[in-house]
Amino acid sequence: MGIFGDDKKCVICNREAGLLGGLTGTTLADGSYLCSDCSGRCVGKCEFEKMKTQDVRDSIAAGEANKRRAEGDYHATRTFSTGRARDVELLTVDENHGWLMSPALDDGWVYDMDDIYTFSMDLEFEPLERGEKYDLNTEPFPELPKCPEGARVSDATLTLRLLENAKGTDKIEVDLIPAIFRDLEDVRSAYACAHDFFEFMRLYRTKQRKRER
Repeated sequence: MGIFGDDKKCVICNREAGLLGGLTGTTLADGSYLCSDCSGRCVGKCEFEKMKTQDVRDSIAAGEANKRRAEGDYHATRTFSTGRARDVELLTVDENHGWLMSPALDDGWVYDMDDIYTFSMDLEFEPLERGEKYDLNTEPFPELPKCPEGARVSDATLTLRLLENAKGTDKIEVDLIPAIFRDLEDVRSAYACAHDFFEFMRLYRTKQRKRER
C-alpha cells in the first residue's frame, strides 16, 4: 500500500507510481494507469482520459518512428530562410523522401509534404505615422498579399495547413520576421522567402502528379 492507496503500475513501463500514487500520472479510458514519464513520450494533443492502452502504445510508437526518421533518414536537400536575423533556417525539405521539417519551431518533427493541403502568407499591419514613407514593392510577388495604402507590414507568418497526421498538428506557423528585426529589408526578405516556398511547392506538386500518371 502506498501513502495514498494501492500502488499503481504503469501499463507501458510497468514501474510503480511511487508514494504519490495516481497523482503522478493518469488513468486511461480502459482503467489502465499511465505514469507521467510515459505520458510525456506520447505525441500530439492527447486526451488520456479518452485513450485506451493501445492508443497510447500507438502514440509512443509514432513518436519513436519519427525520431528515427529525423535523426537517421532525413537529409535536407533544400532550405528556406529569409537570409536575415543570423540566417536562421525556417524550413528544410528532404525532396528524396517528400519530407519537411521546421528548425525554427524546434519540435524535431518530420512532416510528409503530401499532408500539406494549402499554404499562405499571413500579414499583420499597422498605420504609418504622418509623413512616413513606406516603399514596399510587392509587384514581383503577385500571389502574395498586398500592403494597404497608409500602412506598414508589422508581422508576417508562413502558414502550412495539414491533413490529419500522427502528431495531430493541423498547421505549421513560421514567423518570417523576428520580433527584433522589423525594418523594410526584413519585410522584403520575408516576401522573397514565402515566394520561394510557394514556387517550390508548385514545382514539387507538378512532379508528383507526373509520377502518379
